[in-house]
Amino acid sequence: MTYDNGFDDRPDPDLGPTEPDAPDAPDADAELTDADARADLAPPAEPQLSVDLDAIAADLADVEVALARLANGTYWTDEITGAPLPDDLLEATPIARRLPGA
Repeated sequence: MTYDNGFDDRPDPDLGPTEPDAPDAPDADAELTDADARADLAPPAEPQLSVDLDAIAADLADVEVALARLANGTYWTDEITGAPLPDDLLEATPIARRLPGA
């Protein structure tokens, strides 16, 4: 096609390949539905975390018992038999109160 100014619409081979035309932008006059408007305003969904508060409370209670045993000097002994708890047991399970299998 040739325009009044004498130029045609073919790309200039010296300029290299041309990019395809961008898709049309959404119509600014298009109406948004209520759902569209709410979706735009809603905060992003937070991932749901599963928290076992009872397990956390039990762990905290075990730590408090271990700290009390440490304070009164019985941390390194089986709370029932009084036998010494091995260092490797206390290192692996700092809240241990009994010998394994006892």
